[in-house]
Amino acid sequence: MKKKWIASIIFTMVLGIGITIYCLFFEQNKLSGVTSNGEWEVSYSKEREDQYWNGFVSKKTSEDTELKRVVFFVNGKEMVHYEQDEQEKGAAHSGSVNVVWLGDAPEKNEQFEAVVEWNQNGEHYKERVKLTETNQK
Repeated sequence: MKKKWIASIIFTMVLGIGITIYCLFFEQNKLSGVTSNGEWEVSYSKEREDQYWNGFVSKKTSEDTELKRVVFFVNGKEMVHYEQDEQEKGAAHSGSVNVVWLGDAPEKNEQFEAVVEWNQNGEHYKERVKLTETNQK
């Protein structure tokens, strides 16, 4: 009886350590970056229970801004871009815009960046944002 008890404790500990190692080293979190003025957050993350990843651009302040264009780069190569058109006028003023649908999970050695262009107070802005791994909330 005592041996079964010790064996089940050891099994539980090994299982717990295995799950912890997987979460720390193999489970992808979220890639994100924020423009220098804090106006826009660009993120690339896995949707719940889905194998694919989506990219979003979210407005972080209440300033009256209009998102014009977003270009995602992987290892310096343009992969996908979003450009506002006349039918999407309302979307460009909303809090979040989905830019990338059903993307692949990032490889550990890949570098993700995005160029965000927006209008604010009658002026045009353009900024390159590097996406780094963060904990997904």
